[in-house]
Amino acid sequence: MEESVSILSKLQSSTDLSSISHLFSSYLHPFTAIISKPKNQSKFSETNAEASTIIHSLAKKFTSFLKKALNIIPTRLNETPKIESCYASELFEAYTLCLSCLESVLPVLSCKPISVQFQRLRLIHCYEDWGRYEDAKNEGFSVLEYIGKLSGERGGNLNREFIPELPKENGDKDVATLIMDINGKEKSLVDFLKVADFYAIKCLNATVDCYGAIATHFDKLAAEFSQVNLSPVDLILRLYAISLFVNKKAEKDISLPKTLLNMEDQLQNITATLGSLTCQCKITEKTYVPLWFSALRFLCGSLSKLVITERKDILCGLEDVSFSIKLPNIQEAFHQFGLVFLAYRTYERERDVYEDNMQTVLSIAVASFTLSFATKENIKESTVFLMHLISADWVKANGLKFLFPNLHNVGILLYRANRLKEAAKSLKLCSQAAWNRVLLVCKMFRDGFSSDAIAGFVTEACAETASLLEILHLCGSSNKMRKILIDSLGNWSIAYSLFEKIPCPIALINQWVNIECEQIKDPEAGHMIPTIYSLMSSFKISKQTFGILVEEELQAYKELESLYPTLCKTMQMTIINILLDDIYTTKDSWLQRSRILIAKGRVSRAYGVEGLNDCIKYLSEAISIMSEYKSKDHTGPVSHLLAQAYCLHALCTQEAEPNSKHFIQDVGNALKLWLSQEHEQTQNTLTLLYYVADLLSLKGYMEHHSDIYETMIGFFTQKNIPLQELLSMLWQSRSLSHALCASPVSDAFIITFTNHCNVSKSVAFWISCMERSKSLEVGFRQSLSVFSTLSSPDSNKHNHITIREVKKAASDLMNNVPLSNNSLFLAAQLYYDLGETMIAKGSMIQALHYAKEAHHLRTKLLLKNFRCLIEPQNDIVSATGETIQKCRYAPETFHMYSAMATAAWPYDEGSGDFLTPWNVLGVYLESTLQAETFYRSATEKLKVSEWKNCVSDSEAASGRNTMLCDALLIGRNAVNKETSKSKKTIKTLPKQQRTSRIITRSCKQKGEHECAQNEVKGKSQQKVDCIVTCGCEGTCVSCEVKCWHCLPSEIMKSMSLTSLIQMKWECIRRRLLLRLLTGIGKCLGVGGEIKRAVEVLLESISMLVSRSTFHSSHFSISICFLTELIEKNVTADVFAVEHALILYHICCFSLATRNDGCDMSSLIPIPVVVSGLKLSFILCREVPIIFQKVSLLLAVVYTLSPSNKAFSMLSSSSNVLSESQWASYFHQASLGTHFNYQSFSRIGKQRGQNIMDVDDSSYPCRLAPESVLDLEEFISKFFGGLPHLTIICVSMLGEYFTSLLRELLPNNLHTRAWIILSRLNSDSLPIVILLPITSILAGKSQKNQNDNLISSSLFNKKSSHKSWHCPWGHTIIDDVAPLFKTILEEHYISSMACPLEDTKENWSLWWNPRIKLDQLLGDLLRDVEDLWFGPWKHLLLGESLDNKHIDSIRKKLMNDLKSEFKVDVHESILKLITGCGGHASCQEEWLSELILKKGCYVGGTKSHEDGSCMAYSSKQEKVDILSSVSKLILNATHEIGQENVVDRGPVILVLDFDIQMLPWENLRVLRNQEVYRMPSVTSIFSTLDRCCQYQEKVGKDSAVFPMIDPLDAYYLLNPDGDLPYSEVTFKNWFKDQNLEGTAGTSPTVDELSVALKDHDLFMYFGHGSGMLSLHSCISVELFILSFLFDGDLGVQYIPGDEIQKLDGCAATLLMGCRSGSLSLNGSYIPKGAPLYYLSAGSPVIVANLWEVTDKDINRFGKALLDAWIRIRSSSSANCARCIEISGKLNNMNLDGDKRKEKRKTSRKKSIEVNTCTLGCINRPRIGSFMGQARQACTLPFLIGASPVCYGVPTCITKKDL
Repeated sequence: MEESVSILSKLQSSTDLSSISHLFSSYLHPFTAIISKPKNQSKFSETNAEASTIIHSLAKKFTSFLKKALNIIPTRLNETPKIESCYASELFEAYTLCLSCLESVLPVLSCKPISVQFQRLRLIHCYEDWGRYEDAKNEGFSVLEYIGKLSGERGGNLNREFIPELPKENGDKDVATLIMDINGKEKSLVDFLKVADFYAIKCLNATVDCYGAIATHFDKLAAEFSQVNLSPVDLILRLYAISLFVNKKAEKDISLPKTLLNMEDQLQNITATLGSLTCQCKITEKTYVPLWFSALRFLCGSLSKLVITERKDILCGLEDVSFSIKLPNIQEAFHQFGLVFLAYRTYERERDVYEDNMQTVLSIAVASFTLSFATKENIKESTVFLMHLISADWVKANGLKFLFPNLHNVGILLYRANRLKEAAKSLKLCSQAAWNRVLLVCKMFRDGFSSDAIAGFVTEACAETASLLEILHLCGSSNKMRKILIDSLGNWSIAYSLFEKIPCPIALINQWVNIECEQIKDPEAGHMIPTIYSLMSSFKISKQTFGILVEEELQAYKELESLYPTLCKTMQMTIINILLDDIYTTKDSWLQRSRILIAKGRVSRAYGVEGLNDCIKYLSEAISIMSEYKSKDHTGPVSHLLAQAYCLHALCTQEAEPNSKHFIQDVGNALKLWLSQEHEQTQNTLTLLYYVADLLSLKGYMEHHSDIYETMIGFFTQKNIPLQELLSMLWQSRSLSHALCASPVSDAFIITFTNHCNVSKSVAFWISCMERSKSLEVGFRQSLSVFSTLSSPDSNKHNHITIREVKKAASDLMNNVPLSNNSLFLAAQLYYDLGETMIAKGSMIQALHYAKEAHHLRTKLLLKNFRCLIEPQNDIVSATGETIQKCRYAPETFHMYSAMATAAWPYDEGSGDFLTPWNVLGVYLESTLQAETFYRSATEKLKVSEWKNCVSDSEAASGRNTMLCDALLIGRNAVNKETSKSKKTIKTLPKQQRTSRIITRSCKQKGEHECAQNEVKGKSQQKVDCIVTCGCEGTCVSCEVKCWHCLPSEIMKSMSLTSLIQMKWECIRRRLLLRLLTGIGKCLGVGGEIKRAVEVLLESISMLVSRSTFHSSHFSISICFLTELIEKNVTADVFAVEHALILYHICCFSLATRNDGCDMSSLIPIPVVVSGLKLSFILCREVPIIFQKVSLLLAVVYTLSPSNKAFSMLSSSSNVLSESQWASYFHQASLGTHFNYQSFSRIGKQRGQNIMDVDDSSYPCRLAPESVLDLEEFISKFFGGLPHLTIICVSMLGEYFTSLLRELLPNNLHTRAWIILSRLNSDSLPIVILLPITSILAGKSQKNQNDNLISSSLFNKKSSHKSWHCPWGHTIIDDVAPLFKTILEEHYISSMACPLEDTKENWSLWWNPRIKLDQLLGDLLRDVEDLWFGPWKHLLLGESLDNKHIDSIRKKLMNDLKSEFKVDVHESILKLITGCGGHASCQEEWLSELILKKGCYVGGTKSHEDGSCMAYSSKQEKVDILSSVSKLILNATHEIGQENVVDRGPVILVLDFDIQMLPWENLRVLRNQEVYRMPSVTSIFSTLDRCCQYQEKVGKDSAVFPMIDPLDAYYLLNPDGDLPYSEVTFKNWFKDQNLEGTAGTSPTVDELSVALKDHDLFMYFGHGSGMLSLHSCISVELFILSFLFDGDLGVQYIPGDEIQKLDGCAATLLMGCRSGSLSLNGSYIPKGAPLYYLSAGSPVIVANLWEVTDKDINRFGKALLDAWIRIRSSSSANCARCIEISGKLNNMNLDGDKRKEKRKTSRKKSIEVNTCTLGCINRPRIGSFMGQARQACTLPFLIGASPVCYGVPTCITKKDL
C-alpha cells in the first residue's frame, strides 16, 4: 500500500520522472502472467474458477491504483510548459502498461467494457499532442479492432471505408462517439468530410440512439475547425450536427410542429450557417461543392420527410405564433439545396447526380414547394425548381409517379383550406407531371409498360386536370382554364398518336362541359360557349382524333341534358353539325356519319313532340346511308346499328302517327338483321327490344314477338347468362304477353322458349326462376291464385300464397330507399293481381282497395313517363237550355316525356331497369279497367273454335296427346280404380266447412214444391261423389254435366303452365258469356218475352256447372234442377258475382210473373225464391249496385209477409227473428252501399298507417256474413249491437218496385211510388212500414213563377251567365215532388240578383218573391208530412225518455190487449205508440194493424185478411176485434191527452241517396227534434267506434257518444276576401273567444290538415265547402288519383282525399253554399264534403244542402255558436239526472265493515270519476240547438232549412284550455 502511494505521489509531483516506468513495471509485475499470454490462447490452463479467483484478487488490490494513475498521467503529459521528451516516453510506457492491466481485470469490474477504449482514446489524443502520430494510428487501429470484435468481424479487415453495424445488445452511443473520434483525426479535410457524411448516414441507419452524441461531437469538431479558420469544414460539420439534433427531436416528438418548436437554437444556427454557405457558393473551386450538396442533402432529406408527413398540419393546422418565424429557416435550407443541386449538376453528369439522389431531390422539392405556401416566401423559386424537374428529360416515369400524388395531396389540402389560387398552382404542376408521365410511357410502351397501366396513367391525368379546371373555375380564371384544357387535350392528342389504345379524356371533357354550362346563365345563349373543335383548331390534329374528342363532348352535353335542357340540346345540335359538316365528310366515314345522324334524331326528339318529324327525317337518312353501304360491309356493327335505326324509326313513327301500321315493317326489318348473323349485342339492344315489344303489346300486334324473344335469347346466350335470368326479367316487367291480356304468358313465348329449354312448361321450373327475388316469386304464385278459388286448398298447397305474404312483399318493395321505378312497378303489380284474386272470390271491397292501391302506384309511374294536361270541358246544353252533359275534365294533351322517349337511343346506356313508358301506360290502362269492365261481344264469338282447348272442350281434346289430357286421364283412371272401401271413408263435412269454395248442400226449406223435390232427388241419385276424384270437400253437381268445379283440381295436379293459362282463358270466356247472357235475359224479361228470358237464364246456369259449353249436354238444366241449385251454398266461387246476378234476375222474374201463368213461377216456391235472394245477398255483398237491389227486394218481400198470404210461410221460417227484423235489416243494408264499399276499401289509407297492420277480413263482415247459414246469427248480433238511439231508414221505391207491388198488391193501381221506412232501436222491436205515394207535389207553379219573376231592369244579376246546376241530376224526387227543384232554381236566380239602386222599394221587390219561395217550401214540406206519411209521421220521432205516467198507461194497455183479445203485443211497439201522445190518435185502426202484424205494415190495401196473425171464425169477428183494439188504443192515447213528450232521444236519419236532397229535418214533426244524418247504419257504427277509440288514444274521456269542446276550435273566415259582412260579424267574436284561425287569407293544405286533426271543432265561413277546387288543383297527379276514383272534387282549400287520410278529424261547421250537398253521379258513389269528413272520423258536420245568403246564414251560425258556448259555460252542460244520482251516491254513508273499506272506496272513486264524464245520452248535444238556430233566419225555410247535421250525437263538454 505504501509502495502505491509513493509511486502515485512521485507521478503527480516529481519533476524527475526518469525511473517512473520501472516503478510501474515492478509494482504491476503480478499482471505479467496474464498480459504475456498470447491472445489466441487461454490465459490460464487452470479451470475457469481458478482464473476468476486470480483476476478478482488482482482487481481488488490494484484497481484503485490504476484509476488514479490513469487520471494523473494524461494531466502530466498535457502540462504547460511541457515536460521533457525523455520523461514523456517514461509516462507513455507507464500509460500503456496501466491500460493493459486495467483491461485484464475489466471482466470483474462493474464499469462498461468500452470505458478502457475511451482511456485509449485519451492516449491517442496525447500521442497527437506530442506528435507521435504513428503511435496514435496504431492505437486507433487497436480500438477499431475492439469494435470489430463487437460486430463479429476480425480487426484486421477493418478500414476507413467500413463501419460495422453493431448489434443492439452491444450497441451504445459511446461506441459511435468512439468510432467518430478514432477515424476523424486520421484524414485529410475532404476525406474527413466524406467520413463525417458516411458516419452521419450510418448514424441515421443505426439501431441505437446515437444522434445526440455524434451531433455533439460534430459540433465540437466544428468549433475546433473554426478556430483554425478551416471554413467551410466547420460549417458543413455544423450542418451535420444540427441535422442529427433534428432527427433526435423528431424521434422523440409526435409531430413536426412540436419538433421544430423545441429546436430554437438549432434553427438559429441553420440561418447563420446557410448565410455563410451562400457566400461560399461564389467560390469557383469544385472541391467543396459535392460536400455542400451531401451536407444539405443530409439535412434537407430528413426535414423533407417530416414536412411531407406533416403537410396537413403545416398548411392547415398550425396556429403557434413563433412557428411562422421558424419555418422560413427550413425553407431557406431547402432553397439552398436547390441552388447547390443545380451547381453540382454543372460539375458532374446530370443523370448520374439525379439518379443517385432521385428520391431525396424530389422529396426536398415537394417539401420546399409545400413550405413556400406556409412561409409565403420563395414560392416562385420552389415552383421553378419543380417545373425544372418535371420538364427534365432525365427525370423518369417513376420520378413523375412520385411527384404526382404528393402534388395532388398538397393541392387538395389547400383546396380544403379554401386557398384556391395556391391549390391551382399545385394541381397545375401535378397535371403537368401526369401528362409528362403519359407522354413518356407512351414512347416507352415496349419497354415494360402494359396497355392497362398506360390507360390508368391517362385516366389519372384527365382526372387531375379536371380537378384543376374546377378550381380555376372557382377562382374565376376562365382564360387559364381554357389554356389548361387546350394544353391537356393537346398532350392527349400527342399520346394518342403514339399509342392509339389510350382511353378518351372523358373526365376532362365532362368537367369542361359542366363548367361551361354553369357559367352560362341564359339557356338560350348556347352560341357563347366555345366548342372543343374551335379551341383546338390551331393544333395539327387528324380528323379521326378530332372525331373522338368532339363525340365525347357531344356525349358530355347529353349527360347534362336533364340539368340544362335547353342549353345542352342547343350545344348538341351545334356539335352534331360540326361533325357532319367538318369532320365526317368523306365517303369512308359513312358509318360514323350514320351514327351521328341517329344522335341528331335523338336531339330532335328531345326538343319534344315538335321535333318528331325532324327526328324521323334524320333516322330515315341514316337508314338510307347504311342500307346503301351495307352491301359493301357485312360486318356485325353495321347490321347492329342499322337494326337500331329501324327500331328507333318505328318508335318515332308510332308517336307521330298513332294509327299508322308502317312501324311494324321497321320492326320486322330490325329483327331480320339481328337474327341474320352472329354479332355481339349491347345492353342498349335489350332496351330497344323492350321498347319495341311493349309498344307492339300495347297496340295488340303479336306477330313479331317470337322473333323478339329469339333475339333476347341470343343476347343472353352471347353473354353466357342463364336463360332463367331472361325469364325472370321478362316476368318482372310483365312483358310475356300483350297489354291488357288476361293471360300472364303468351303462347308465342312458351313456344319460343321451349325450343331452348325443354322444361319451361313446368310450373316448378318457373318458380325456380323467380327464387332470386322474393317479390317475383310471390308475384308468380299470386298470378296462379285465381285457380285456388276454383280448387280445394289441398290440391294447390304447393302454390298457395296468402294475402299477407303478398302484402308483405309489396310493402318491402315500397320501403326500398331510394324507391326505384322498378320497385314501384312490382308493388303495383302485386296489388293488381291481389285485386284480381279478390274479384274472383267475390270480395269486392278488398278488391277495390287493392285495385285503387295499384292504380295509385301506376298513376305515379304514368306521371313520371307521360305529360298529361287536364282541361275542363264546358257543359253541353240543348236548345231548350237543358244540360245534356255536365262539366267534365278530360286530357287535352297526352304525350311521352322527351327524356323517356330518348332513353332508347344507342348513346343512352341502360341501367338494367327495363321498365318502358309503353309498359307503364299498358299497366295503367289495365288498372283503370280493373274495377269495371264492359264486354260487348256476341255469344257466337265466344263459342267459336278458336276458344277451344283441352280445358274448355275436354271431350274434343281427349284424343290429343297433351300434358293436360294425360293428367286428366290418369286422374279419371285413378277414380275408376277406387275401391268401395275408400268411398265409405268419406265423412260428412263439419258445419264450419260448409262455407268452402265448392258447392255444398244446404238444408231443405219447408213447403217446397213436391214435383221439384222429387225430380231433383231423382237426379241426385245419379250423382258421383267427387271427393276422391279431385279432392273436393263436397259433391259434384252431376256426372252427366261433367262438373266444372272438379276441373281446377285436376289442372293443379298436372302442374302444367300451358294448362293453367288455358284454364284462365276459360274462366274469362265464361265470365264474358255469363255477363252477356244475363244482360240478354234481363232485356228479354223487361220486353215481356219471359219464355226466352227463362231459356237464356237457364243457359247461363249451365255456364256455372257444366265442364264443356261447346257441346249439347246430355243433362238438361231444368227448372227443378235450378231449384236444387238455389238451395246450394256457393260462396267463394270464381263466378260469385255473376252467380249472384243470375239468381237475382231469376227471383225477380219469379216474383213479377207469378200471376201470369208462367211455368217458372209455378215451380219455384216463395221460400226457394227467398233462399235464392239470400244466397245472392251473400255472394254480392261487396258489389254495391247488386247488393242494394237484392237487399231492397228482400226487405220488401219480408215486409209483405204479414200482409200477403203468398208470403205468409216466411213468418214460420225463423224462430229467432221476426218479420220486421228481417225486413229492417235488409232495408238498412240497401242504404249507403256505395259509401260502405268505398269506406271499407280505404284499408290502410289513414296517414302514417302501414297496410300490413290492417286486418282486411274484419271490414266486409259488417255488411254480411260469408255464408247463408250464418245469416240469422249475424242479424241477431246486428240488432244486439245497435246504439242506444233511434235510427230511421227511409227509401223511396221507383218504377220497378211499383210494378212489382202492383202485381203482388192488385188494389194499388194508381200508386206512383212507395216509401219504405224502418225504425231501429236497440231497446225496441224494429218497425217497418211500406206506404204508397199517390199524390204528386207539383204546387201552383205557373202563378208562382210569374209572381217570382224579377225585373232585369231593376236588378243586377250577378254571374248571369251561370245557370243553376242541379247536384243530383234526376231522381225519383223529381217525379213525385218536382216543385222542390223549381224552388231551389228560383232561389238561386233571385239570390244572384241585387238592386241596382239601394232603395227601400227595390229591396222590397227583391224580398217579396223570396218570401213567397220560403212559404212555398214550407207548404211543400207540410204536404210531404201529411200526404206521404199521414198518421205515421210520429215514427220519425225519437224515443221518449223515461216518463212514469206514460209507462203506467203502456203497461195497462198491454195487459188489456193480452187478457181481453189474446193479443201478445211487443212492449216496444206500445212504447212507440203511447210515446207519440196525440200524434197517434187520428187513425187508430192503422195502429192496431201495426200491432197485429208484428211491426210490419203495408199501406194502401183495402183487405187485411191475408196476413192476419189470428184465426177468425168470421169476418165480423175480425171487425169486432179490430174495433175493440182500436178503442183501447184510443182510450190510452186520450188518457195521455195532449201531454207533450218534450224529452226525446236523438234521431239519425239514414236516407237513400235518391231522396237525401230533401230537408227532412224541417218536417213539422221534426223541426224541434234533434236529428242527424248518416249515409248508412254501418257508418254509424264506424263513426261511434272510431271517435271513441280516438278519444281514448289522445287521452280524452272515452264516451258512449263523442264529445267536443266548442272553444277548442279553429276558424277559417272569408278566405276569398269577398264576404266583408261575414268577416265583420265573426272576426272580433272569434278573437274574444281566444280561438285560433285565419280571416281574409287562404291557409295551406298542411295548415288545414293540422287544424282538422288537432282541434275539436273546425268552422268555415266562406264560399262552398272550404275544400280545394279542381280549378286550383296544382298537381296533375292529384287530379288523376282523385278524379278517376272520386269523381269531381268540388272543394276549395283542402283536397277531399287529404281529408280522408286524416286519422281523426274535428267536428265541422261549414257555413258555405251547398257545403252539405251530395252530388249524384249515376252508378258512382255520391260526392260531397260531409262524406269526406265522415270518412276522416269527424263526429258531426253542420252544412248547407243548397245555396244560402251570407247575412241570413250568419244569423243561423251565430245563434248556433252562441247556444253551444252558453251550454258549455253553464252547469247544464252536465246531465241533471246524472248530477242528481252522483250526489246521492256521494252522500251515502259507506262506513261499515272494515274488511270492505278498500273495495267500497274504489267503487266510490269510480262513481265520482264516471259521473257524466262518460257520454250520457241526456247530455246537451250539438244537434239539440239546430231548431232554435233556424228560427234566427229571416227565411226560416228557404235559408233555415238548408243547414242539416251529418254525423252522430256529439256531446258538448268543457276542457281545460
